[in-house]
Formats: sequence, C-alpha cells, structure tokens
Amino acid sequence: MNFNRVFARKHDVALLLGYSQEWETHSPLSGSRKNILIDGVQMLSSGTEDITNSGNEYAWALRSYFGRINYVYDSRYLFEANMRIDGTSRFAKENRWGYFPSFSTGWNFSREQFMKWADTVLSAGKIRLSWGELGNQNVGSYYPYLTPIERVEKSYPIGGTNNVGFKQLSLGNYGIKWETIRMLNIGIDLSFLNNRLTTTFEWYKKNNVNALVRPIYPSLVGITKVGNLPFENIGEVENKGWEWWIQWRDKIGEVSYSAAFNISDSRNKIKNLGKSAPSLTDYIRKEGEPIDAFYGYLTDGLAQISDFKGVDGHGKYIHPKFATPVDAAGIVQPGDIKYRDLNGDNVIDEKDKVVFGNQDPHYLLSFKGSVAWRNFDFSFYMQGVAKWNGYLSDEARHCFINDYSVPKVEHLDRWTPTNPGAKYPRLYQAQTHNLLFSDYWMEDASYLRMKNVQLGYTVPKTLLGSLHLPLKVLKIYFSVDNLFTITNYFGAYDPEVRTSSGDAYPQVKTFTFGLRATF
Repeated sequence: MNFNRVFARKHDVALLLGYSQEWETHSPLSGSRKNILIDGVQMLSSGTEDITNSGNEYAWALRSYFGRINYVYDSRYLFEANMRIDGTSRFAKENRWGYFPSFSTGWNFSREQFMKWADTVLSAGKIRLSWGELGNQNVGSYYPYLTPIERVEKSYPIGGTNNVGFKQLSLGNYGIKWETIRMLNIGIDLSFLNNRLTTTFEWYKKNNVNALVRPIYPSLVGITKVGNLPFENIGEVENKGWEWWIQWRDKIGEVSYSAAFNISDSRNKIKNLGKSAPSLTDYIRKEGEPIDAFYGYLTDGLAQISDFKGVDGHGKYIHPKFATPVDAAGIVQPGDIKYRDLNGDNVIDEKDKVVFGNQDPHYLLSFKGSVAWRNFDFSFYMQGVAKWNGYLSDEARHCFINDYSVPKVEHLDRWTPTNPGAKYPRLYQAQTHNLLFSDYWMEDASYLRMKNVQLGYTVPKTLLGSLHLPLKVLKIYFSVDNLFTITNYFGAYDPEVRTSSGDAYPQVKTFTFGLRATF
C-alpha cells in the first residue's frame, strides 16, 4: 500500500506498508536396483539385487511485514524510516520473529541560500547518513533447533541378526535466533562544473551481532565433525570500509569522452567468539584478528653454510646456529628454511606461531574510459587489487608433488652452494620441515588487469536506408577480454581466481567480433 502527497509545495510525504510470504516444500522419493535381467525393461522388479530407496521431506517459510515513511522538505532535507518484522520457520516459536529498524537522513546543502556563491562551480552537493539493521536466518539447515537422527542399515546385532537402527546425527540448539546485521553509512556526493565532474565518498561500518557461529566442543560430546555441531548466537564480527569514486565527462567538438576511477577497501575483525575456543589452525579464527588470518611461523630466509658450526665424517653439516623444528633435528641443512624462535627456547614449535597476514584483498581498483567520434566509439575497463597476500601450496612450492605435478621454470631457482641467493629451498625428497605454514610461502598477489577493450562502429542510418535494410541500428564491434595482466604472483598463476597450487582454471583471453542489430 502506497501513499504520496505534497503539502504546501515544500513538504513531500510518502508512506509504504507491505506484507510478503515465502514458502517451499520438498518431498523427494527415489528407488533403484541393479543387474536388470532384460535390457530396455524399466521395472524395479526385473533386477536381481536388493532395491535401494530413499525419501525425504522438508519445508520452510518466511513471513514479513514492512513499512517505510519518507519526508522531504524543500528538496533540501531528507528523512526516511523503515521497519521490518520477519518470522522464520527455521527457529523455535519463542525466537521466530525478528524486528529490524533503519533510518536515514540527507542534506542537499548545495540548495541552501548561503551556497549561491558557488553555483558556477558546484552543481550539486549532498551529505547523507544512514543506520539500520537486517536479519540473517541462513544456517544451512531447515530445523537447526531440533536434534536430527539418521537411519543406519544393519549395524546393530541383536539375536545374531544385524538390525536397522537410528543414531543421533548432530546437536540441535533450541535457543538459536536471528543474527542481526547492524550497518552505519556516512557519505558525500558532489558534482562540479555543470555535472562534468562528479565524485562520491562513502565510509561504512558493519557489525554482525549475535552472529551464528559453530563453537568448538571437545570430542567427548560425541560429535567430531564440525558440520554436525550446532550454530549458536555467540559471535560478533566487525567490518569497516570506505569507497571513493570520481568521474569526468565532457565533449570537445564532435569528440565526447569520459573517464572514471574507483578505489575501495575493507577490513574485518572478530570481536567476540563467546564461549567458543579460538580455531588455531593455519587459518586462524581468534578474537581481535581477521577471519581466517594466516597463522604460522616467521622466517629469516634460507640457511647458508656459514649458519652451521661444522661437518661430520659423512660431509653432513651439523650444529646449526639457529633453532630448528622439533621433528627436524639432524635433518636441516644449508638451503633449508630458517624459522624465527620467537620465545627464545631454541626450539621451533607451536609456541612460535603468530598471525602474519590474511587473505583479504585490500585497495580494490578500477578505471574505465570511453571516447566517441561520429560513428566510432572506443572503451576500456581496467580492474585490480593493490594489496593482496597469496599463499603458495603443493606443486607451487615443489615439483613432483603427489607424483603428478609438472616442474615449473621457477623451480630451477633452487638453493645450491653455487646459488646461495636462490628463491626456493634445496631439492630434497623429504621436504616436510620446509613446508610448515609460514610467511616464506606468502607472495604478493596484487595485480592490474585490462578486463575489456572494445572498438565499435555504428552504421549511419542514411546508409541503412539506402541499402533498404529493415534495421533501426546496426553496430559492428570488436572486443578483447583479459587482454593483459600486470602481476608479480607466482609463475603464470592467475591472482584473480585465488589459486594457491595452480589447480584452478584461470581467466581466459577472449577475442570477440560481433554485430548488434535493432529491428
């Protein structure tokens, strides 16, 4: 339901009330049998093996009420208030409903009388502020508040016979409720020189409150698979970021042109894990750190011959002057990675691990431009990331991993006594101590890519008419996608697809010639 009215020419009021209902029901049923006796007879009864069958049934529903009120005074002051009330079947009745308000305001300061002096330069200027909440109910399950059980075939012997039974599959959480996404935005929009130059800057802060997180439980509860642990509203994650966009467009004689640049950045941080213990894996989840930050060892390059005190009777270097991993005693030789002993106990172990980076891209860039002259037009689009940590694994670090990877040209730069400044450790069949998760294998994955270049020609309408073609518009164009990439990332790996071992298909270079016709 909508209501719009302007009062006294300066008071613009708009109201909206709405209701929505979504639901979905699934009842799949299947059966199969192997070794059909007669080809072409599609009957389950014509097979020799036991019939296998399965069935399932699940449903979900979402009911929403929403409303909005807008008020604008004299096209200068803008106010808006929203309210959503959402009810989901995924939560128990006591926690089914969520209430999510939002507010925004804006000020077109360029319309004020005291800004008249800038009219020749400033075309438009607005400051805006918004705050609001939304809900998240996506937990990967239709009934997360219930404890599911699953059927187990012939696994329970009773009286000498294996019987069908049931076992608990995962834990439920009756107290699970909506996760709240709280957002704050502040922005400014400016236009200059009769709208030829426009720019926008925006800063935002987003907090996921009562975040749905699977806490870490001890194995004694009987649930060892992480995916079978229940979601709980115990976490809080904070995201902060900003974005700046600027564009210039103009026309000189018959030539019109434009150029636009955009840069943005965001940072996330885990503020609260509740009662859940930190996940101290290679990709850590710990309060105060980004999600899935790199957690491992710091390094000091490759060991040299001078880093050892002597040589034994077999020509093996002994007594290193640096700490070595606990399981690599007597194995480490010149050309192996040196790890930093941060706690000074002369042993490299779990106590020396720290956060040394994260896998989030920072300073996302884009630049696009276009030029048009008469019936010709040219455009391009560039995109990239100024700061990005790539982590090398598997066959990116060593050749012949898993007996199938092909050596890379980069692997030729191995440490040898005559090549002490090499990039990669010495070639050795047991490389475990050189494969520890560390900053040695973190590379600069920043890049700049020409995503698209296009040249086009629009056939004049007079020519179309003289040829008696039933066309309103005919355009001929040639374009190239992913023309080139500038990066220092490992070998030929594509930083945009975020591969660490080279097993992901890269972006491809595409040449396109086409005709676009309008009848």
